[in-house]
Amino acid sequence: MSNKLSLHPEVVSFHGGGIATYYPKPGKSVPPFDFSKDLIQMGELTGNAKTFGATHVYYYADDMLPACEKLGGTFAYIVRHPIRRSYSIQWNLIKTELAKPNHDLTFSDEEGLFAYLRSVENEITPIVDKINFLDVQRLVYKHEYQFPERVSREWFTNILIPEKRKSGEEWKKRVPKEFHFIIESFFTAITNAVFFDVRSLRIAGVDMAIKFEQMVADAGYFKTNVFEKLLPGIVANENYLEKVFDGQLINTHTTMMQGSDWEEVYNNWPKCFQRAFIRITEQISGVALSETYDYFGYKLPK
Repeated sequence: MSNKLSLHPEVVSFHGGGIATYYPKPGKSVPPFDFSKDLIQMGELTGNAKTFGATHVYYYADDMLPACEKLGGTFAYIVRHPIRRSYSIQWNLIKTELAKPNHDLTFSDEEGLFAYLRSVENEITPIVDKINFLDVQRLVYKHEYQFPERVSREWFTNILIPEKRKSGEEWKKRVPKEFHFIIESFFTAITNAVFFDVRSLRIAGVDMAIKFEQMVADAGYFKTNVFEKLLPGIVANENYLEKVFDGQLINTHTTMMQGSDWEEVYNNWPKCFQRAFIRITEQISGVALSETYDYFGYKLPK
């Protein structure tokens, strides 16, 4: 998305990884107001010939929205089917692990991931099915939907696999490292996906949502609900839109099943993952978020 916005001659949109060159820990060491002021200053250095912004820089709605409103900027967030978003996050975690020279994974691509999950379903099911979902709910409220990556680690260690904490090294010897990583990445992905939607909807409401599936496929939607929403006053002409939709994917995080129905991902999950997803989304989000997903046309499994 940052790349496509930056194709416009009057726009520079940083992505999380790029801006991190200047801000080692975006959203943690740099307050949102300071970050926003720096973006404004960058524009001023060009004589306001360019408008600067950023996507995916680790700020949540309750961090960034007040800064945008006070400084005259615009905040929006992307909503996506939670199963597709969860899968995308998990695969990115796996790709990061695969890039390590001494990783413990025995597969190398997305087809291999699903084949692996099918082959070990009987072994991981007893581990996943031990989840205490009431503990999950208490943990979510304890952290008030903040820092889902930290919540996930605590959750995994103390709730998902309590026997890991009790037996220590014995558990590590009995349970392959690959199991540990696959299960942890799955639950980390779900918490990140659903927490993000809960916080964004609670703070910014549905009006500032950008629907991912339409953003990547519909030039009219991209112009009206992405570009004009984020950059009022700047014209997105036909020449620019042709560059945006030049046949390349706007989002390339996942290659398998790109643009496919969420059910294809869901049906490739082990049954224990399917059950866990349903229970976790119920505990974290409740009825209100399910109704909002319906508003965007996202059906959830029952």
